[in-house]
Amino acid sequence: RSLSGLLTLYLISGPLVLLVENTSGGDPLERVLQALPLGRATVRLHVWMPVAVLALLIEGLLLPPLILVVASGGVPFAEAVGLAFDTAAVSVATMLVILALVKTVLRGSGWSSAHYPVGLLLFMAVAVIVTYSVVDQTRPSPWYDVLVVPGLLRRVLHGQGTTAGLVLLQFGAAVVVCLLSFVQMVRLRQSEPVSRVRPGWPIRPNASIIRGELVQVLRAPIIVSNLAGAVLVNLFMVAGLVSLAPHVGEALVTPAVGIAAFFAGLTPRMLRGLFERQLPPQLHAGVAMSDWLNRLSVCAVLVFAVGLAPMAGLGAAPNLLSHLDYSTASVSVLSALEAVLGLMWVLPLDAREPIQQMAGTVVFALASGAPTMVLTRIADHNGLLALLGCLLLLPAWWKLARSAERRRWRVSTTE
Repeated sequence: RSLSGLLTLYLISGPLVLLVENTSGGDPLERVLQALPLGRATVRLHVWMPVAVLALLIEGLLLPPLILVVASGGVPFAEAVGLAFDTAAVSVATMLVILALVKTVLRGSGWSSAHYPVGLLLFMAVAVIVTYSVVDQTRPSPWYDVLVVPGLLRRVLHGQGTTAGLVLLQFGAAVVVCLLSFVQMVRLRQSEPVSRVRPGWPIRPNASIIRGELVQVLRAPIIVSNLAGAVLVNLFMVAGLVSLAPHVGEALVTPAVGIAAFFAGLTPRMLRGLFERQLPPQLHAGVAMSDWLNRLSVCAVLVFAVGLAPMAGLGAAPNLLSHLDYSTASVSVLSALEAVLGLMWVLPLDAREPIQQMAGTVVFALASGAPTMVLTRIADHNGLLALLGCLLLLPAWWKLARSAERRRWRVSTTE
């Protein structure tokens, strides 16, 4: 119970800061303040100060119940308080370092919408390492010392106490890292224009229209950043499976494929949300609805395949492949892809609105996870029957997609 409480606190505290920062209206507020006679550092300080205060308030509300959870697992109350504050501070420091790095690399107003998904995906990759540190008890890694929390979790797991001096030292180091990251983000010239490399589309008589659709999709920073994040997370997952103790990796390889399919599906699910919901430009250009639906769906399949490609790295570990349940893995991948092809049309949420994308992620997790849970249980007894049931869901999703998009086009044309 103590271990789960600390792990929950770590997984919540960092993304909470990211969520508060992303919903604070930073870019519009920054543009308003830039019209006043204020220095750039002062503007950025005024943008970030409400974020810091609100994040601290929410963290303060979150800590007491989780401290009680940690203490209920047999850890002395004073030690539970220190461990909780230490874990939360390290989680926030990790998130701020990631966010400062993302904002430094992806500079310019065109990339601002990509900061949230890239930061969240990179934090998830770190969270995977932290979670694996609890499972993998036999092979310590230097990353465990760098991330601090794995060491705390291991000591709690083995019933080893922590000294107050060590907790204070780690907490102080986390606070210093938070301040340095905060200063870096305040100093950033986020609105400075930067050159971008855009994929081209050769104009020739036989130019591929599908390629043109794919190029248009990949010109959106939000799509490129999410796709890169999904690839990174899946790469970390493969590296973790290969580096784990053989018996642990063999037990986790099948569910890992399902998790990788979920991350791979987050990006293509957003493709329809790049365009206007009721009046997409394709409608004004005289493009047939069915043609556009088919082409953009092909693009979604290609983006999904790119996001899932790192799992091919499992081929470097024959022992993992020999323990992979192919029927269950196939059901997980197909269920995620079918949910992508359905939800991107049934629920085309704005790809540039983080709150809508969070809601879409939850819906996608339910829409892909529910059939996966049912069909994987069937696959335990009859893999062929599970695959058949999964394939039967595809025409159902496709019919829902066509019906939803056709209804929007009819409304748009009558208006």
